[in-house]
Amino acid sequence: ELKPDQHHDWLNQRDPHFARFMALGDKSKGARPDERIFENYTRGLITSRDAWCYNFSRSSLRDTIQAMIRFYNHERDRLQEQIAAGARRLSATEITHLIDNDSRKINWSVNLKQDLSRNRTFGIEEGRIMETQYRPFTRMYLYFSRRLNERVSQLPKLFPHAQAENRVICVTAIGATRPFSTFMVNAIPDFQLMFNSQCFPLWLYREAEAKDGGLFGNTAETDGHGYVRYSAISDAAISKFAAATGTPVTADDLFYYIYGVLHVPAYGTKFAANLKKELPRIPLPDGAEQFCALTEAGRELADLHINYEFAEQWPIQFEKGGWEPAESGSANNPYRVGKPMRHPRKGKAKDLTRILYNEHITVCGILEEAYEYMVNGKPAIAWVMERQCVRTDKKSGIVNDANIFALETMGDAAYPLKLLARIISVSMKTLAIVRALPELSWAKAAE
Repeated sequence: ELKPDQHHDWLNQRDPHFARFMALGDKSKGARPDERIFENYTRGLITSRDAWCYNFSRSSLRDTIQAMIRFYNHERDRLQEQIAAGARRLSATEITHLIDNDSRKINWSVNLKQDLSRNRTFGIEEGRIMETQYRPFTRMYLYFSRRLNERVSQLPKLFPHAQAENRVICVTAIGATRPFSTFMVNAIPDFQLMFNSQCFPLWLYREAEAKDGGLFGNTAETDGHGYVRYSAISDAAISKFAAATGTPVTADDLFYYIYGVLHVPAYGTKFAANLKKELPRIPLPDGAEQFCALTEAGRELADLHINYEFAEQWPIQFEKGGWEPAESGSANNPYRVGKPMRHPRKGKAKDLTRILYNEHITVCGILEEAYEYMVNGKPAIAWVMERQCVRTDKKSGIVNDANIFALETMGDAAYPLKLLARIISVSMKTLAIVRALPELSWAKAAE
């Protein structure tokens, strides 16, 4: 006999203990500001034309955007001629039939067609090419624009310009089919960094006002672009957590405490049904000692995940090739990765201890334990294997080559191989930190 609960859930019913925790964020009608931790949050970036707006090469990205803008403006001019000849406003369906829908020249979307019908002219904007966290452990360049990105949401309040600094906790959103996951970034996150990413920042930005630097001295520091940075965490939340610990709590402390809590294994398993149906909620700590332990763990995890490119390299072994591959058959760049890295077969299963990096290099001796660190449904190592390669978009024909990022941005042809070694190290260190987290009374209460 099925008995729906108070949420009208028939199956996979939520754990009632979850409701006692403080909401990470809540934008529902009637939500009380003193019952949420973050003043504002946002989903990740939706471009609707990733192949055009993202690239490992800054110069290739600029060329692609310029070509798309030229084509858009050409279609706008052509459409305006037809509108003038017909002397009437064209419907959305008519516009779709009249424009050139060649996917090699542009990727039309709802917003772009609306701009076309409104006779808006585009031009490339300087300062809009920014670094982004496209996927876990995958940095790329992005053309960040309200016009050419379909949905920017609240992201301009997190990263208003290329020099804006921030840290953002990204979590899987409602409806995820994969287990709950979280990842911290310091650059614009894509919508699918996590599953339909919801992003909670340490800082928010607003344009400076006269009151920020009046006659009585500066009350807020303005950056070189005319923006003021302020905490995204509410004073009410800080007060509640300070009362629970009996000690002063800062916004920084609470931010890293949250990241620590979200990594507690029991949190994701005990509240799995809740996390598929609502945003995370954060428990008050059982005193200052527990708060400090989770804050310290969260801070270590944050630094490890944001600075993964500078992590210590795991001492990987080689079955073939190595850090100085033999010249024979190695071409100009022995570290170049064409197709995605893969595991060789061991009987019917994949041999996780070995990775075929490219035709010249085979890595071996990888601890299978390292694959236990999962991000957005995959082992962290798998994200490197999948993304550090050359991809050609089927519709547009645009090439996205990770080897260019290695050479032009990192100045190191061996960057993909070093990144693999670093992410193995990040995985092992993450697992060690998570396993050392303190036992929590709320986790036991949820059993």
